Amino acid sequence: MEIDRERLILNKISASRRLDFRWLDDSEITDIKRVLEGLYFEEKLSTTEIARKLHKSQYCVWNICRRLGTSLRTPDEGGRIYAPKRAPNHRRLFDGTILEQAYLKAFARGDLDVRRVSSLAILVSATTTHPDFVSLFASLFRTYGPVYTYPVYDKARGYRWKVAARLDLSFSFMLEQKGSPCTSFSSKKEFFAWLAGIIDSDGSVGIIHSGNYARLNLQISNQDVSLLDYVRIELGREGFFVTGPYRNYIKGQKTRTWHIRYNADMFYLLLQRGEDVRRLLPMMPLRHSEEKKRRELALRLPIPALWKIVGEQVEDLKREIAEGVADSVSRAEDAYKVTRHKKRWESATLRLSPA
Repeated sequence: MEIDRERLILNKISASRRLDFRWLDDSEITDIKRVLEGLYFEEKLSTTEIARKLHKSQYCVWNICRRLGTSLRTPDEGGRIYAPKRAPNHRRLFDGTILEQAYLKAFARGDLDVRRVSSLAILVSATTTHPDFVSLFASLFRTYGPVYTYPVYDKARGYRWKVAARLDLSFSFMLEQKGSPCTSFSSKKEFFAWLAGIIDSDGSVGIIHSGNYARLNLQISNQDVSLLDYVRIELGREGFFVTGPYRNYIKGQKTRTWHIRYNADMFYLLLQRGEDVRRLLPMMPLRHSEEKKRRELALRLPIPALWKIVGEQVEDLKREIAEGVADSVSRAEDAYKVTRHKKRWESATLRLSPA
């Protein structure tokens, strides 16, 4: 009977598009907390494993636990628990499709640092404040090799998460140098898979307030002007009107929203005809959860879309993403301070130990 009750609660969480605590009574909230904490503390499942079990995003599970007041493990504690589940230094040959390879090539030319670290391995890494990026990174590489997540801090960017994966040399195609000519593609599907990688790493689906209406645009940013020129020309051949590249940040400048400091000039392209954006979005196999949510909302908007009708949905999505980032930064700060404190304590213990 208890098992049936637990399954009922899990099904309720899984079926809810957005679990709203305002419509739950105290007994339901207590039951949800008991079941989730049972999975987390007793069965030792990670938030990623629980999210997979519930068919939700990892951020969704984080958010529910935070609202329930559940104290989550630090990355170090998680590493000690889950290390035995991972095969040590296991790396698997890349066996994905041509479309997956095209996507990864483009993704690497945006947010990733890719380097050959030995005669046998490629190291892929990035830093981020976005929990959905952490989830995306893990989903792309965890079947091919060990994936690591840990908190970092620097004065220019503040607290963030670093994600890294050690991969087999069959991923050498990701070493394509930034600034080098873009690979030609054998089909439109391959090009749009590549473009999805560009959008997921350095692009954004925009829904902006323009007069009394909501207007769609698509912005693609990169430090590589030749890459942006290639995108503009190829999209132009497909009948899309793209303007740019324009310079929007100079070296050393910080972004307005996330306060990221650039180490080189940043340029962008703009697709700002609503009909072009609506036609292009379904063609790209986007994987980043934030961009998928923006795409879903953009394609759901009526034509024309009055802001007084759709504005609240747009602002809710912006708020959801911003809250996720703020929570992620807070968790990174807490985890970093705990890790640093432990290292200091261990160092002091070693110094005070008798010879």
